[in-house]
Amino acid sequence: IYSKRSIRILKMRHFLLVSAFVCVVLTHTQSLVNAATDEEESSKKVRGSATTTTSNKKGQNAIVDAFFQSQSNAQVSVSVSASDKAKASKDLLDEIKLLASTENLKNFLSVTRRALHRHPELMYQESFTSETIQTV
Repeated sequence: IYSKRSIRILKMRHFLLVSAFVCVVLTHTQSLVNAATDEEESSKKVRGSATTTTSNKKGQNAIVDAFFQSQSNAQVSVSVSASDKAKASKDLLDEIKLLASTENLKNFLSVTRRALHRHPELMYQESFTSETIQTV
């Protein structure tokens, strides 16, 4: 009761629908693969930025070591003058300001922020955020 023409049109529509569905599935699959690759790349960028930022190992910054040495001496009741404490605190503050203004730290912070914002997560389900922070 269908004419040959209407059957041909129905077959054409069916073919177009199937083709569109296959395209959607392939696009979605490709976007999932890209998302996994992006997640891995952003983790590598964050780790790389953290490595360049934290290249100063413990004991390589005399000002920071002097501050914590003066704090531990004060806790052990070794006589540390108030002016020495104030000088150590001021030196530490100046050193922190200097380190905070470096290009490496700015790069690390922006890479980390962008990586975290690329992967929004629900509260108490922050697996990517947790992994990112643990690598730092």
